[in-house]
Amino acid sequence: MYQLSHILTEQKSLIGQILDMSVTAASDDGKQDQDPSKKDKDEKKKTLTSLLEKVEGCTRITEVPGRYLVHESDLVELDTDTFVEIKKVHAFLLNDSIMITTYIPHGRGPLRYKFLSLFEIDNLAVVNARDVGPVKNAFKLLMFPDQHMYQCDGPKAKREWLDILELTKKSKLSVDTQKKESLESSSSESFDRTNPFLEINAIVSSNTSVESPLHVDWLIELPEDLDVLIAQRDFEGAVDLIEKTNEYLKDIPSSSSLKEVRSRLDHRVKQLTEVLMQEMQVSADRSLRGGSGVTRRAVMQLIRLGKHSTACRLFLNHRSAAIRLAIRRLKIEGATNVYTNKLCSIFFTHLMETGREFQKEFANNTGCFSAFVVWARAELNTFVGHFSRQAFASKSNLDTVAECIAIAKIHCQKV
Repeated sequence: MYQLSHILTEQKSLIGQILDMSVTAASDDGKQDQDPSKKDKDEKKKTLTSLLEKVEGCTRITEVPGRYLVHESDLVELDTDTFVEIKKVHAFLLNDSIMITTYIPHGRGPLRYKFLSLFEIDNLAVVNARDVGPVKNAFKLLMFPDQHMYQCDGPKAKREWLDILELTKKSKLSVDTQKKESLESSSSESFDRTNPFLEINAIVSSNTSVESPLHVDWLIELPEDLDVLIAQRDFEGAVDLIEKTNEYLKDIPSSSSLKEVRSRLDHRVKQLTEVLMQEMQVSADRSLRGGSGVTRRAVMQLIRLGKHSTACRLFLNHRSAAIRLAIRRLKIEGATNVYTNKLCSIFFTHLMETGREFQKEFANNTGCFSAFVVWARAELNTFVGHFSRQAFASKSNLDTVAECIAIAKIHCQKV
């Protein structure tokens, strides 16, 4: 069935091309029109430029030379496991990638959408999703190691998306093949010399001219290598490779090829950042018993990527959750002073551990220390509220209250 669909798609596109040729030939009789290729190029550039007026945060997307808009429509993103609707999105299919945007609520002016993510069409697999239960007219986009499911308005819109995606992938593959063949032909033509004594010089000059700094093997394979490192959870290796690439690219003059490499690298940096942020998210199935050092690996890599404020915020949120969990698991004893002693020991121990770990991880980022002071004050206010409810209970006598306050003062002096 897939082969049959493929053959029908090719025949339909061929018939469309023949019809376009006949209509163009009939309209051009007796007229001298402008160059169609130039007109088509200007129209594509104009269409892509219009995205800046509608989509917020897509400036770097439109800066890539040769990129143009192919198709766009509204879609609904579904959860791949539960098939529950997540949000409504607007998808823009470009000649080399797919841009997903979300609607701006109560937006004014021409801006209607906000940039969400960009998927490169080279590393994309399109899968037709069967109509089962609540899932109707949907298809999946597989990007190693993630997958997304989108639902169309109807079967016609779904068929259109699947056909256009397949044709766009073929067109991108043929363009890349032509570029590679032209590069190889230009290098082979440089060896065509009549003077045998110039052959060695020709080899040297052709190697230096053809082998540009952006066509080295490791840089071409960079996106795939980063995808593998992220999937294997080798975060240190991924950050090392990103730093090596940034160091290599900083001295290369600006060009269209450099912008394309930068775009692919930025996409992987964003993907790695999201994975590291998920590592530090507090959830019910994630253990908080490992102390302040469990987040050290993710924090250090986020700092190396330049995400200091994000690392600081997630680290302190993780520590707040750990403190709340430890206090919640504390058993209420019969004697108030015994419970208060354990409460103070748990809270101030966590507070000091967090301070020591914060000093290690953010030693070179002194601007983050004010955030730690604000966090410590907020946690202390929460602790005082919990302490007051226990120590100043209606049944507590003055001796018990005095003993609880003395215990708390001893722990405060340690801090």
